[in-house]
Amino acid sequence: MAKFLTQPLFIILLPFVFYLFRLSECAQYLTARTIGYDFLQFMSWILVVYFIVFYFFSKNANALIICFIGILIFLFFVDIKLSITHFAPLRIFGSYKLLIPTLTILCSLLYFLLKRFKNLTTYFYEYLNYLMLMLFLLQSGIMLSQLLQPKPKAVQPLSFNKVVQEKLPNIYFILLDGYAGHMSLNEYFNYDNQNLKNFLRNQGYFVADTFFSNYDKTIVSMNSILNMQYINADEIKPWNEYAIYLKSFPSIRNNQLTNFLIENNYHIKNLSPFEIQTSYNEYCFKRINKKANFFYRSTLLRSLKNDFDWMLSTGKYKQNYFYHKWTLHLFHQNQDAIEQTISYVKSKKHKRSFVYTHLLLPHEPYFTDSIGNIIYESYTANPQTKTGYLDYLKYANTQIKKLSDSICHWDSGAVTVFLSDHGYREYPNNLSSLPFNNLMAIKFPNKDYRQVEKVKSNVNLFRTILNQFFTQSLPLINDSLIQVSLTDTTINQKSIQEAYPAFMK
Repeated sequence: MAKFLTQPLFIILLPFVFYLFRLSECAQYLTARTIGYDFLQFMSWILVVYFIVFYFFSKNANALIICFIGILIFLFFVDIKLSITHFAPLRIFGSYKLLIPTLTILCSLLYFLLKRFKNLTTYFYEYLNYLMLMLFLLQSGIMLSQLLQPKPKAVQPLSFNKVVQEKLPNIYFILLDGYAGHMSLNEYFNYDNQNLKNFLRNQGYFVADTFFSNYDKTIVSMNSILNMQYINADEIKPWNEYAIYLKSFPSIRNNQLTNFLIENNYHIKNLSPFEIQTSYNEYCFKRINKKANFFYRSTLLRSLKNDFDWMLSTGKYKQNYFYHKWTLHLFHQNQDAIEQTISYVKSKKHKRSFVYTHLLLPHEPYFTDSIGNIIYESYTANPQTKTGYLDYLKYANTQIKKLSDSICHWDSGAVTVFLSDHGYREYPNNLSSLPFNNLMAIKFPNKDYRQVEKVKSNVNLFRTILNQFFTQSLPLINDSLIQVSLTDTTINQKSIQEAYPAFMK
């Protein structure tokens, strides 16, 4: 036992403790594939680090202790930094230029202290071994208890009728993230979007003059749209940025809409940042944290990248590779999704297809002017200007027309939906309901819009489509606007009648 306690078990256990610590927070909401792949990737990096550490320091006990502390600081750097900034007397050390040198000096002092008092090394080994072993067992128990708990049910299963007809339309679902509705564009931006409305109506679309999203946040809005119902607020609690993503992913992945379509032999083409059924996401949005990104949010490397990657992509030290990879990443992603959608339409590979294309457009950052010239240069530019948004919306209109032309030409018998998950969100407080006013344009092959004209919000849109083309009998549910605050973890719900009494008269 004494020999066991003098072995550097603590440094071996540290990455497992870190991984279990993060995994216990979210394992319940991630797939085994995601966890397994990420763990192998994580451990491959750890093995490289440990090979270097033990190659050079295997016979230097004091150096192994300092390496342990260094790896600990690297893995939990953000937590350490936040703890210091929250403690007023030490707040001055919260900046990189003071914190990193201070931690380096403290590690150096500890090394010389251990070297000076050799008995301390033995005590440190025993203490750290006991500590890491206890934490390993504790975190393993916490993770297992989390896995054994029933998963929260953010949505309820819907009851569907059997589909009897053989000929069913392809469905193209084009999501324009943050696209404001016609009413709010007129009221706040003094902009008449009549050109787009006329273009779509001339191609046979029904374009709603006034339509509403049910939520003002993408993650819950998409959860609601794809599941055709409101989200169980109690199951999502706490309504913070961490929980709201993790608890929404499972019900988006196994959503009611694509479940129904897959059962009716539809192929799912997923050009979105979400995993849907067995169709893994091809894209990522910075604010939509997915997979195991949560694991590494506390590391020094992630912190440095988040705070300083702009230095290599803009300004004096700008490198074109990093400019396109980091700064223009979302712009290129949007372009790729548009081109893939058009290529898929032309290919006609599947007789029954559901294509979900999610464009972060005209959502900030605003990369181009109204005709598509790239103007986005710096993270320091204000992304919330009315002019920037309106120009980017005009550019978005050109992409909507491009997509619509392709679908109308190559698949005229399809159901095509242009929809936004919410509108522009940077309104003054006295216009707090306008973020819910969003875009909705839909094209049916039979041009029969009598049922969809009754729909006023996103939650009922796909219910109406399934009722009309798949002989379903899903009832329309009451229209509500639900404002989600991720800072004070609250929700505020009101009906459209309360928010827009003049509109509902």
